[in-house]
Amino acid sequence: MTLTDTDIALNSMTQSILVELIRKSGVREWMVPDTATQLATAARNMALAALGFETDPGPEGDSMTSILGYIEPSSSVKQIALFHASGFSPTTDLRITTDGSKEAPFEIDMTSLGNGAYCQTAKVDFGAVRAPYYAIRGVLELAATPTARTIASMAAAWSANATAASGNLGGTTGSAGAWTGVSSNAADCFAQLDFVGALVMNALATTNLQTMVGGIFECKARYANFVLLNSAGSAFHSSAAKMMIVLDPLYVQGQAA
Repeated sequence: MTLTDTDIALNSMTQSILVELIRKSGVREWMVPDTATQLATAARNMALAALGFETDPGPEGDSMTSILGYIEPSSSVKQIALFHASGFSPTTDLRITTDGSKEAPFEIDMTSLGNGAYCQTAKVDFGAVRAPYYAIRGVLELAATPTARTIASMAAAWSANATAASGNLGGTTGSAGAWTGVSSNAADCFAQLDFVGALVMNALATTNLQTMVGGIFECKARYANFVLLNSAGSAFHSSAAKMMIVLDPLYVQGQAA
């Protein structure tokens, strides 16, 4: 069986969430068969929900509550907003505020990003005080009708260095623009980055904005360059004025079967 990009994204996200569920569970309780099944079902349901699909009920209706809760952004822990500042005029604005009191804006230029092409953000600073997890939401506009359930994938190059061009993985530069990896080997370099989520497309014509959720990821360092891969079957719109991606802060909360 040949896996699609969506299958790969779902499997990768499920594995990442399952690792976190096991890590947060009680000592060796994951070795109990019933508990292991619940953990696996919960991980897949979280991944399905994050990618915009219906969830599986699991054996005998077993379920588990999410381990994550929403943090109201503040001056300390901010929402991260990624957009092209030049001419930005959103129709659907996912930012909590527009004055910087609750969100931190960083540059990404998704203008005319071709199918199979990559772009990178400016180096993102999550702040000295930051959330342990973040959820991805996005608004995209395509230049032509994309193929339904294709994706735009996001990966992170984590860094402990505040300097834009220092301490970066995968040939990221710390500046917004096109990305080709090391020695123009983008596909292999992208695989070395930390996959954080995927925005799933609907087959909507170019006049329609696509608003979607894209996954949940652990914040592994204060700084990161994010790389976006367009696998939608169509280029992005020639104007990035209405497109944006936001990262909403989450906290870890209790869980129950």
